[in-house]
Amino acid sequence: MSKHFNLAVDADGIALITMDSPGRSMNVLGPDVETELAAIVDQIVGDAAIRGAIITSGKPSFLAGYDLTEFLRSFGPQLTPVQVYENFTGLGRLLRRIETCGKPFAAAINGLALGGGFEVCLACHYRVIADDPKAFVGLPEVKVGLLPGGGGTQRMPRLIGVTQALPYLLEGGNIAATEAKKLGLVHDVVPAGELIAAAKRWLMGSPVAVQPWDQKGYRVPGGVAFASASATQTFMGATALVAKKTLHTTRRRRRSSRASMKARCCRSRKASRSRPSILRRS
Repeated sequence: MSKHFNLAVDADGIALITMDSPGRSMNVLGPDVETELAAIVDQIVGDAAIRGAIITSGKPSFLAGYDLTEFLRSFGPQLTPVQVYENFTGLGRLLRRIETCGKPFAAAINGLALGGGFEVCLACHYRVIADDPKAFVGLPEVKVGLLPGGGGTQRMPRLIGVTQALPYLLEGGNIAATEAKKLGLVHDVVPAGELIAAAKRWLMGSPVAVQPWDQKGYRVPGGVAFASASATQTFMGATALVAKKTLHTTRRRRRSSRASMKARCCRSRKASRSRPSILRRS
């Protein structure tokens, strides 16, 4: 019995996996969610009657990423190094299982898919998103001092190239549906009411259940660092961007704070000199 997912298989052998965690306004990842999804993937792979699967959400949003409370609990000081390693690599292993299991998976993105939620989508062989302002994708972990831990740092550059991926990885900005399609992060944008039908249409056609990077002859778009002049320049520019928005910004704030404090002290001393002093009169 699954707590966070509903699984339904139709007459055509298409499995619909619907995330709908009880008691939450948004779906989030956590150890229990990962365990349940892994069991469902194994069930789908082991059932010859199932042709492929669609992952979607029963809530207005798709999947908001990892529950930070669960994240801290999964990597706390009470755990051994082996336990921390297993917890840290669990999502990556699950998503790699999805993309190499031999059966096609489609992500029907009905709302925001951020962080680990978008990493789930990137592991699927086909991604279709609703034409809705509330439907967007992104990897915002960097905004809280983290990096995507489920393969997002690898899959995004492999889809759209290092040059286009780095700004999103280093700044964590959201990507609207139409922009995501333009970049090549999703395959199609459709009206919300046609989302599941579009995913099923792809599955009922001639779906390729192999990611581009697992196909023979694959090359990263635009090349990779040290093998491509443009990619090397991109990394150099990225270093400057990060320095400007972190170290340099912090220094400016510190200088501004010191200047402000000095100004307040000066005003305070001037006020103190102009104020009649009882002690001076006495």
